[in-house]
Amino acid sequence: MLQQILRDMYIDPELLAELSDEQKDILFCKMREEQVRRWHVEEKKFEKEKKKNKKDKKKKKNDKHIDWLQGEDGKEWVWVMGEHDQDKRISTIHEELLHEKAIKQAHEEAKQKLAQEEEERRKRQQEEEEQQLKLFEEQERLASEAAKLEEERRKAEERERKLREEQERLAKEMEKKKEEERIQEEERKKEAQRRLEEERKKKEAEKKVEEERRKKEERNRKLQEEREQLEKAKKDELKRQQEEERAAKLKEERLALEKQRLENLKKEEEEKRRKAAEEQRIAKEKAEKEKELQRQAEERERKLKEEQQRLAKEKKEQEERIKQENERQLKLQAERTVKLAQEKARLFEAEERRRAELEKSMKEAKKKQEQLEKERREKEEQAKKLQAQAKLLKEHKDVDEQQEREELERRGRDAKRIEEERQRAEEIYQKLKQEEVEMEENNRVQIENIWNVQLRRSKVADKSKRERARWARKEIRRSRLSGFFDNLNIEEMMKSKTIIPPSNNEPPPAFKPSEANRPAQPADRQAVIDWYKEVQYSKGAGLDLTKKPAKWFHGIISRQKAEELLEPKSIGHFLVRVSERVWGYVLSYKDEERVKHFLIDASGSGYQFFGNEAMVHVSLYDLVQFHKVRPLSTAGCELAKTPCGQESDSQPDYQDLFDDNTSL
Repeated sequence: MLQQILRDMYIDPELLAELSDEQKDILFCKMREEQVRRWHVEEKKFEKEKKKNKKDKKKKKNDKHIDWLQGEDGKEWVWVMGEHDQDKRISTIHEELLHEKAIKQAHEEAKQKLAQEEEERRKRQQEEEEQQLKLFEEQERLASEAAKLEEERRKAEERERKLREEQERLAKEMEKKKEEERIQEEERKKEAQRRLEEERKKKEAEKKVEEERRKKEERNRKLQEEREQLEKAKKDELKRQQEEERAAKLKEERLALEKQRLENLKKEEEEKRRKAAEEQRIAKEKAEKEKELQRQAEERERKLKEEQQRLAKEKKEQEERIKQENERQLKLQAERTVKLAQEKARLFEAEERRRAELEKSMKEAKKKQEQLEKERREKEEQAKKLQAQAKLLKEHKDVDEQQEREELERRGRDAKRIEEERQRAEEIYQKLKQEEVEMEENNRVQIENIWNVQLRRSKVADKSKRERARWARKEIRRSRLSGFFDNLNIEEMMKSKTIIPPSNNEPPPAFKPSEANRPAQPADRQAVIDWYKEVQYSKGAGLDLTKKPAKWFHGIISRQKAEELLEPKSIGHFLVRVSERVWGYVLSYKDEERVKHFLIDASGSGYQFFGNEAMVHVSLYDLVQFHKVRPLSTAGCELAKTPCGQESDSQPDYQDLFDDNTSL
């Protein structure tokens, strides 16, 4: 399995998770060695091809090359530092380098300090300039505020004067408006009286119309009564006397009602009396009389309708006349309102013209005032400029004196800075020298510690070699007693690849070579089961000396399941489970901090932990027995002391690995 990994230079992540830390380190070293070996092979191949190409290739005229300086002996001239009399000692060169480094560092620090001081000086100068500028701006602002205050005072006086004039004008206008309002009030009163008179006349006309309507209703009522009496007369033919009386009453009522304007009704009454007389004469002609009465009634109804129509027409004409009168009054009122509005508009336009003329005159006066104010400000600005020029001349003189003083101060600062730089260079030199001494001391201590560690490791290695030699002698002695020497190899024992014979006197099972057709890793769980039944069961893998499954043997369980079984156990408990990822097993061991997992390679003819340097055992049982007295790893002290049994004896997890007819 290791040879396949080194050939492919790849390991499956799941398989890598099954390896212990020591096995991972071994795998890393082996893969690195394989990379180096392949690199050397490629280098040798490249060198051979290069030499071959160099022989075949002709040298060009313009080909670039190097010519070494030749000495008296005809070979390359070589100069070894320190052998000449004028060469400096290494300590002297080191001192000079330290001194140069100290000077350079001090110069850099001085340069940074100078730049910082220059920056601070520039900031101070900038702040002073800003303060002077602010002061000058403040003075200008105060002057402008004073000018504004004066301008505002003048404008306030002007506004007060205009306000007084406006108040006087408004007072005159108010008096004029009051007079106009008084005249308008008198006109409104007259108009109101006229309207009241018209309304009174209108009410009288309406009253007359109402009286006529009432009289008409009275007449209608009487006519209705007359119609009823006539109907009674039709029914009572025998009571002619009553009819005559009723006719007389009707005549009297008709005369009383139509005394003034109804002369036609008198004729009708006479016709009625005539007809009544005829009725008396022709009492026997009842049917004819009834027809005549019906005709007369219809005639009366027709006349009554005509009278009603006439009265309605008169009423309509009266209403029309009233409506026309109202419209005429409204039209007159609208004309008066329009005249008043036109008069107001005319007065408003006159007022606007006066206001516009006043504003125009005020603008002209304001323009003249602004022009005068502008001339005054120009004169003040000229005076200020003259004062500023005089002040600048004085400041220039002070600046020259200040520059001379600053030049002297700068020279003094430069001299002081040079001296400080020299002192700082000396301090840095001493500090670097001290650090170098401390570094040499630390290096000496570290070298001594490394030498002590290597010494201890060599002692441990010597002890391990002696222990292996002693153990090899014991194995040889035991092999002699057992009489089994086939698998005993001295060279393998020297390389820690000892094959341990069985603990009893029986010969070991014959090893089968690895199947050529078997893949590098199992495809699934069933492939692992078939592999165990076909190959491992015949080798007695997982069985004890009684050919029964060992207590520590488990079936195909996961890493997590193994950790769950060992977690409650004490230190030293272990189990061996069948791996589902490789052709082999995994020994899970409960340590102090965690559960460790060691991959057992069973792809070859024996059983060994993953790695070339691991010891090969004949059977899985022998590997477990061996590590009950020997640590599982060279770096630790893990001894497989106590086996971890099944979680349930009735249903063991290795049941599917054995045939149904196999007696367990």
